[in-house]
Amino acid sequence: MKNLFLSAGMLALFFTLASLNGIHLYAQDCEPFFPVKTGAVIEMTHFKPDGKAESRTVSEILEKTDIAGGMSMKVKGTYYDKKNKKVMENTYEVKCENGIFYMDMRNFMPAENNQMFENMDASVETNYLEFPNNLEVGQTLPDGSLTIGMNSNGMALFNMTINITNRKVEALETITTSAGAFECYKMSEQTEMKTLMSITTKTVTWYAKNVGAIRTETYNKNGKLTGYSELTSIKE
Repeated sequence: MKNLFLSAGMLALFFTLASLNGIHLYAQDCEPFFPVKTGAVIEMTHFKPDGKAESRTVSEILEKTDIAGGMSMKVKGTYYDKKNKKVMENTYEVKCENGIFYMDMRNFMPAENNQMFENMDASVETNYLEFPNNLEVGQTLPDGSLTIGMNSNGMALFNMTINITNRKVEALETITTSAGAFECYKMSEQTEMKTLMSITTKTVTWYAKNVGAIRTETYNKNGKLTGYSELTSIKE
């Protein structure tokens, strides 16, 4: 796929890191769930249920721009398979504005689908997934959606739609990975992916402010764990 990097996660958001160095003016109004330091590099590793690593996503903060009410970050995402082969790469945007953090919904494709789309082009209709600054346990959050039209050699192949609903803040917990220990908001959501058939999953993700997703677990409709991702590296 030439023009779209579908970063791992969904079923999770696979991003972490950084301090607010250089942006203290926004500290009270806009605390993003994402790194904001230019040059920061973060790595999420994606595992099978048995704990075997199967791929990883590396995200680099290329640029931070001040905007009215907050900031916008340009991010380069690179996806590698289990043999450490680079599958695809692209850039996308996240932003923090007027006390709300917005993440591009293109981050919500399952990691395992990236290779399937490697030689295709895509057209995308999407919105931003919102993370209000003043999260509270029990709070519900706005839904998100993403529609992708897949094409190969100028021929339309199929459309894929992802709807994220039932987003809820479940708890405040400390999560430890190989990258460290983080105070997190535990959030759950339901994800429906539609192509020729519909697949519904439940995702539980632990987010740390000014860092991002620390761990994500994905379950099928029967409640069985189908995979998980963890923050495994932070480099400033």
